[in-house]
Amino acid sequence: MGFFSHLNRAINGYPSSLKLLVLFSVSSGGLVAHAEPQSDNGRDTVELNQMEPKKKRVVVLGTGWAGTSFLKDLDISLYDVKVISPRNYFAFTPLLPSVTCGTVEARSIVEPIQRIMKKEEEDAQRIRRTVIDCFETAVLPGQSEEERMTNLHFVIVGGGPTGVEFAAELYDFVHEDLVYLYPTVKDLVKISVIQSGDHMLNMFDQRISSFAEQKFRRDGIEVLTECRVVSVSDKLIDMKMKSLGENISIPHGMVVWSTGIGTRPVVKDFMKLLEI
Repeated sequence: MGFFSHLNRAINGYPSSLKLLVLFSVSSGGLVAHAEPQSDNGRDTVELNQMEPKKKRVVVLGTGWAGTSFLKDLDISLYDVKVISPRNYFAFTPLLPSVTCGTVEARSIVEPIQRIMKKEEEDAQRIRRTVIDCFETAVLPGQSEEERMTNLHFVIVGGGPTGVEFAAELYDFVHEDLVYLYPTVKDLVKISVIQSGDHMLNMFDQRISSFAEQKFRRDGIEVLTECRVVSVSDKLIDMKMKSLGENISIPHGMVVWSTGIGTRPVVKDFMKLLEI
């Protein structure tokens, strides 16, 4: 609950008779708090008006999609705006898969909140370094072909837009750049996409889903549908195949998890406090 001490300081100076209206977006983790005066009786009105600031204070928790969209349309000349967030920038997350392979520079997808450095970006760069490390490990002498194949097996869990886009970016990165730097292992590279549903991109039209699956298979990208991941270890990923009703394990060099997001802990805490 230490987070809420920051919120308390952000709205410090207001009397106890204030009413706090909380609005939040569970999907993106953004949260907005707006304080307004509320008098319990006429006796307190004069004193309360003397304590009121000239502007109403708006507290925005988080610099994600919800918080940033709210700030873009907010007239800051009318409000005293406070932003509380672990980072001072907004990252355009749809382009993160492109950052992992260097198609787009990390600095191109972040915008400082002061004008509208950088954890989601850090994750994308870490993925890129891991891909290269897998190739570096695979070309070390003294390894068996099976060990090289394990190091060069890249698994993407989740067949949604992020997973599919990352798989396509990774394929281009491998076949347009890395195979020329590591020609001795180019035939051992394998990319797999694991989807728990019966199709990738199942939130889109069936024709789009079918086209993506056919394109992946033509390119040699393995598509495993109706498979639910049970556990992931350093070298193995365990999953249950719904069609066969049995568990299988496959080795990997790197796993990228892209199955969606859950509610932020801070939002859960607020929901509990508000009994939502």
